[in-house]
Amino acid sequence: MYQHGAFNCKTLLPSFLFLMCMLLSGCGTYYTVSVDSLRSDGYESHQGKYYLEPGNENVGEDDLLFRTVAKQLEPAFAIHGYNVVSSRSEAQNIARISYWEEEPQVTVQTGTRTTSQPVILRDGKKERVEYVQVEEPTLTTVTTYTAGMLIEAYEKSAKGKAGKPIWRTSATCSAGHDDFRDLLARMTPVLSRMLGTHTPGRLQFEVFVEDKGQVTVTEKN
Repeated sequence: MYQHGAFNCKTLLPSFLFLMCMLLSGCGTYYTVSVDSLRSDGYESHQGKYYLEPGNENVGEDDLLFRTVAKQLEPAFAIHGYNVVSSRSEAQNIARISYWEEEPQVTVQTGTRTTSQPVILRDGKKERVEYVQVEEPTLTTVTTYTAGMLIEAYEKSAKGKAGKPIWRTSATCSAGHDDFRDLLARMTPVLSRMLGTHTPGRLQFEVFVEDKGQVTVTEKN
């Protein structure tokens, strides 16, 4: 018998377990970041003052997107001992930054799902309904968006231009949304590790950004 103020534990338990699973798993966005980096011999511990300039054609140093990307990269430069300066005349080296959007990739994923279907069984004049498990094929279309970035470091020539190459680091970031600026920004945690290094080929990382802002970076095997 129902009593006012009483709780039905069997009714509340599934909802409680679902809520706990959501809290424990967390919510956020996954990104795939790949990095390939090369460094000239003799520059294993090369540091110094760097001036950042755009590498994209027809993009000036006052371009708002370039200034945003350059500002986001400054901590990655600092971690590796590369001091970013605001004046070309102060710099010992030049870092040229290029970025671009790649064509979205559409893939089709197939699978199965299990549903319960009612079946009417007759025994003489009696009927009863039973539910059987039925597997149904599924077809899902997934679109992946990718942004690319290339950072090339050079010694500053006598004329203040880019001279002898020092290192180059390229990166891409992929996710299920087409926010280009966000994709560029999510490369930064990986570049903080890999900028100016010498990698044995292209390395893959998973970047997970929780809704509360916490970032986790995991290198893939």
